[in-house]
Amino acid sequence: MGTRNKYIIGILFIIGLLTHSCVEPYEFQSKTFDSAVVVEGTITNEEKHQEIMISRTYNLEEDGPVPLRYAEVSVKDDAGSVFLFEERSPGKYLSITPFKAEVGRSYQLEFTTDSGEIYASDPAQFSGTTIIEEVYAKPGENIEGVPGIEILVDSRGTNGSSGYYRYEYEETYKIVSPFYKSYDIILNDGNVDLIPKTKEEYTCFKTDFSRNIVISNTNILNEDNVQGELLRFIPYDNPVFAHRYSILVKQYGISREAFSFYQSLKDLSESESLFSQIQPGYLAGNIYSRSNPEENVLGFFSVSSVTEKRVYFNYTDYYSLSEGPRPSFSSYCPLVTATTESDLFANIRNEFLRFYEDKGNHMLPYTNDPQRYEFVRAECVDCTLIGSNIVPEFWEE
Repeated sequence: MGTRNKYIIGILFIIGLLTHSCVEPYEFQSKTFDSAVVVEGTITNEEKHQEIMISRTYNLEEDGPVPLRYAEVSVKDDAGSVFLFEERSPGKYLSITPFKAEVGRSYQLEFTTDSGEIYASDPAQFSGTTIIEEVYAKPGENIEGVPGIEILVDSRGTNGSSGYYRYEYEETYKIVSPFYKSYDIILNDGNVDLIPKTKEEYTCFKTDFSRNIVISNTNILNEDNVQGELLRFIPYDNPVFAHRYSILVKQYGISREAFSFYQSLKDLSESESLFSQIQPGYLAGNIYSRSNPEENVLGFFSVSSVTEKRVYFNYTDYYSLSEGPRPSFSSYCPLVTATTESDLFANIRNEFLRFYEDKGNHMLPYTNDPQRYEFVRAECVDCTLIGSNIVPEFWEE
């Protein structure tokens, strides 16, 4: 495979790895393929088990990335301390003991594959910390003119901070089923029976992670303050905001080199002519091979300060219920009634339908009358098909 195609595959993969973003499928066949090592790791000033992800790029005809297994991974600082890592899941390496990055100290990643190839990063460090002052929401429009809610952040740096920032977020939202039921329907020796339901299916929660690259540079400003940085735009008809919504924002203070790397990733991920603009060497990281200086290695190892803030918003804080129904994950929910006993039994066994209502008002005995029982699409009455019925530990009403 030519150098250009190899860089295309590598950059497409690393954009997906570092941002979890979606890339439109591109139909071309690769005759040969040179796998490249991909590294993603950020050491922070949080006392925790730090994480390094190591994989290999994959052929476009293959299903996905190949985790790099069984590597010996370590991070050392300029004071001589060495922090060993162990593989907790394929390609995911966590430090054996918790540690945190210290201001003014530099750190270097090193790892050796099971076949003996040695890789390392350039030394990296951070200086100064940052503070998120406020995360807030306000009505707005996206570039297409679609109305919705903007989630924004204000923050400020402290003495010695670099002025370069990267943001990630986790959004958690409440899901409420359009229909509520108290009973489940079963077949008992060929007869219909209704039993009180035991599983929570009306209220659920789901957490999604940011998929876009959000970075900020205050070095071009008079002060090291971030004002109104747009993190997330939620269109008015997006059901994630239909009830109660929470967002945990993480702000990383990063180096100028890391900022340049993520800026290049951002430009590539947003480019409409990705394949025409990539040139060999365009996306340079800070990882290299000690065994083979000519080998192409993708990714970035960084050391960052991190601060976070969680906030909550309600749909009714910004929208009036008199303006129309809330958006829903299940907006098409027609009721279904059988016409024959065999159809009724088929509905009970149908995994795409759920019992909703007994038009007989639960008067005993339950009969096999097909007109008596109403069904609805499963996702209209069972929110566990979309999220989890376990309330997150952090959740506040």
